[in-house]
Parts: sequence; C-alpha cells; structure tokens
Amino acid sequence: SLYGDDLQTNILTHQKIQDLKKGDLSDFIRTCPKDVKEMFSRLLSLIRSMKNPFLRDLLLKFFLDESFSDSFKKAAAAITYHHSYSGGLLEHTLSVCETCDHMAAKYSNVNRDLALAGAILHDIGKVHEYKVGVVIEMTDEGKLLGHIAIGHQMVAEKINEIEFFLADLRTHLLHILLSHHGQQEWGSPRCPQTPE
Repeated sequence: SLYGDDLQTNILTHQKIQDLKKGDLSDFIRTCPKDVKEMFSRLLSLIRSMKNPFLRDLLLKFFLDESFSDSFKKAAAAITYHHSYSGGLLEHTLSVCETCDHMAAKYSNVNRDLALAGAILHDIGKVHEYKVGVVIEMTDEGKLLGHIAIGHQMVAEKINEIEFFLADLRTHLLHILLSHHGQQEWGSPRCPQTPE
C-alpha cells in the first residue's frame, strides 16, 4: 500500500515454515545467479591441474572436506559490495582464479600454482567472517579478527597437517593471504612483495 508517496508492505497473515531444510532457500535469501555445482567443479579442475603436490594436497584437504565445501559454496563474499549473496564467495574466488590462470600463462616469472593457490585461498576466512541468511551478517569472529587473520590461521593450521610442506612455499603462500588487499590502509598487514 502507499504511505505518503512511498510503497510499504502490510503483512496480513504469516505461516511458519515447518521444515526449512527441505524448502528452496533461494525464495528467502539472495543466491548466486550461476550454477554453484558447475562453478565448484571448475574450481576442483583448477586445483587438480596444479603440478605442485604440496599446494594441490593443501587445497584438496579443504575442498574435498564435505563440511567445509558445503560452507564455502553457501558463503557470501561481502555484505554489500561484491558478490553479496549465498554462493558469492565461490563465484568471486573462481573469477579471481581464472584471471590468475590467464595472467600466469602470459608471464613466465609468475609461479602459476602459487598464484592459483593464493587466489583460491585469499578470502577463505570469509566462511567464518559472515553468516548468510535472509540477511548477511558479520559474525563475532569476523568483527574481532577479520577474514585475513581468520584465513591466515586456517591455512597455517592445514599446512601443519602436511608432512614436509616446504617452509619457503608456506611463507610465500601466507604472504599472498596477508597482502591481498594491496595496502595496509585497505586492511592488509603487509603490502604485496612478490609477483604472485
């Protein structure tokens, strides 16, 4: 109805949804307009194409874990700016990965596997930074730590599970996570210092 010159919604009746898990949540929350299964398959293909066994194993530890991958597929990349809907983190991550893959093919001084691993993991902390529902909210962990610190911790812990993971590779990968916002003023603890 109209209230002054503006439209307003008047709720006359409501009904509780009995089993929300069986319902189509896209009727109630913003969801990715692209096919999430297809995007996740493309992401796994990129991971499996990596030649570096340490990076490939690290990524598969994350993305073959059903609990984690389900959370990742449903996560948002932001609250309001870009990809601010369920599935947005996957869509954003895949876009960054495909750009990195293309750029790595053009520049011989770029380590493709390291750039791809950094692209895949750069926003991984957003799985815990945001809670996706009818609205996207920042979690307490997100408010207090932020996705860069959360992601750094997640990746460092997972690396510790891989025997003989190279120390130099660990440092370079974690540097990508810590520097991916580009400037300290934009939230990066470190400025980028490697081509990747």
